[in-house]
Amino acid sequence: MDSSLIRCKRVTKEDYEKVMAIFPPLEIYNGGDYLPDYFHMLIDMPNNEMYAAVIGDTFDFRFYDTHKRTLQNKYSSVIRKENPSLKSESIDEKMLGEIIASTDHKQYLFPEDEIVVDQVPYRAIKSNAPLIISKRTTVVVSDLNCPQRTLLSISNFWQAPIGMFFNFNAYGCLSENTKEHLILHFSKFLCRPMSEYILFRGISSQGTSWTFLDSAVEEFGFNRRTELYGTGVTSVRRRITSKL
Repeated sequence: MDSSLIRCKRVTKEDYEKVMAIFPPLEIYNGGDYLPDYFHMLIDMPNNEMYAAVIGDTFDFRFYDTHKRTLQNKYSSVIRKENPSLKSESIDEKMLGEIIASTDHKQYLFPEDEIVVDQVPYRAIKSNAPLIISKRTTVVVSDLNCPQRTLLSISNFWQAPIGMFFNFNAYGCLSENTKEHLILHFSKFLCRPMSEYILFRGISSQGTSWTFLDSAVEEFGFNRRTELYGTGVTSVRRRITSKL
């Protein structure tokens, strides 16, 4: 496609139906499109502007799926076996900004100086912390006192036509504490109204070993799916290959 033919238009609330009509949400990512659920939240945020255009880039992720009752039962079983004094904690945008600004932590968590959240790449700078965290975002850290072992994860959820999506981005050293992160994320996730069908998506930088995540999600009742959508995550500064 000739890029000179692409025209961008500022989107307003009144354009909702027009934007949704561009392509049926049920046909995007096999019904995993988040825009119908996110549209008004994003457009109401004072630091956001929305534009409509023809976009050719797609994404490449690994998926796991389960049903609400399975997750609830498995979660209850896992949590009974765990030490109630977890070493991981949820943090707010202020703490996230401090972690990003920490030279000791940044070299281990964000060596590429980039954070990809909900398919959007952000430069790893303190001022971006308020943009990264929204009402649909949970940020969890483990072993914060030991930068070499710190694990930070950022998760989002949305109600898609196919069911509930849970999106997991991990930074740092993936190890046994991955399950502690999932326990905290799922505790917040399970208290919300959700669909019977749940799809869990993991995203990571190239070369990351996902052994511990594969093991953890299986323990929570998620089954591995093989569907892949597209070829990578697009960054305005460079291209990141997402291999799980």
